[in-house]
Amino acid sequence: MPEYICPRCKKIHKKKSNLDEHLARKKPCESYEDKLAKEKEQKVKEKDKKQIEKAHKLAMKEEQKFTSHLDKVIQQTEEQETLQEQEKQNELLRQQELKIQKEQEELRLQYERQKKYEEEEMLRQHELQKQKEEEEMLRQHELQRQKEEQEMLRQQEIQRQKEQEELRRQQEIQRQKEEQESLRQIEIQYQKKQEEMRRQQDIQRQKEEQEMLRLKEINLKKDQAEMRRQQELQKQKEEQEMLRLKEIQYQKEQEELLRQHALQRENDFKKVLRQIKSGLKIRTPEEIQQLEEDIIELNRLEREAYLEDMRKRRDHYLAVKERIKNKRK
Repeated sequence: MPEYICPRCKKIHKKKSNLDEHLARKKPCESYEDKLAKEKEQKVKEKDKKQIEKAHKLAMKEEQKFTSHLDKVIQQTEEQETLQEQEKQNELLRQQELKIQKEQEELRLQYERQKKYEEEEMLRQHELQKQKEEEEMLRQHELQRQKEEQEMLRQQEIQRQKEQEELRRQQEIQRQKEEQESLRQIEIQYQKKQEEMRRQQDIQRQKEEQEMLRLKEINLKKDQAEMRRQQELQKQKEEQEMLRLKEIQYQKEQEELLRQHALQRENDFKKVLRQIKSGLKIRTPEEIQQLEEDIIELNRLEREAYLEDMRKRRDHYLAVKERIKNKRK
């Protein structure tokens, strides 16, 4: 997980937003160098204070020892005074006074030394304070310069962020506009499709209705045509039956005529043969040949007449059939 460190106070932040809020405070954080200098100065002050307290404690102990010792000596002297003479007591008192003076002198010297030490300490503190003030001024100047540089960088960063934010906002607005335009186009396309579908459905319904009407008309026409066709077929059947009957009748008549004609011709031929055989009328070979040719020619003509008649009847039948077909169509 990344860690974000403040460049001034070296404080560690887990989120970049916390670091940005820390840097954007109205009251800036204390620099790491100042903190180290203050801690060092505090340690020096504590050390000096401890030394002064220690010296004071030693002086107090010495004084207590001296007083306790003095009390003991006084008690001893008082006990001895009860046994010794007044002079000895005076001598002891004088000695004690001298000793006290010496001790007082020693205490005064200690006090002077302590005072001198304190004055030196004050001078040293004053010198240190002066150095610290100079360092503080230099540090403040350096901090001011760093602050100005950081402020300038921060302003540039803020300006760049604002520009990026504005660019992102413009892009977002453009994207939203494009999305809205695309949605509008899709909506318009969908509406057009819906309208086209409705129109197609209307057209389809109209076509179905027209188709149903047309089918009904076609069915009606088919029924009518079927009825007409049935009637025409009935009529055609009747006509064909009548034609067939007439043709059968005509064929029978023609066959009868042909049969009668053939019988007549056969009778004539037999009669001629009988005449030839009987010799009632002598004919020459040329006459006989001529007679045979006449009979052959007569048979040919009869056959041609019969074929011509059959062709006419066939043509008449085909014409009637074609007319019936045309009527049916």
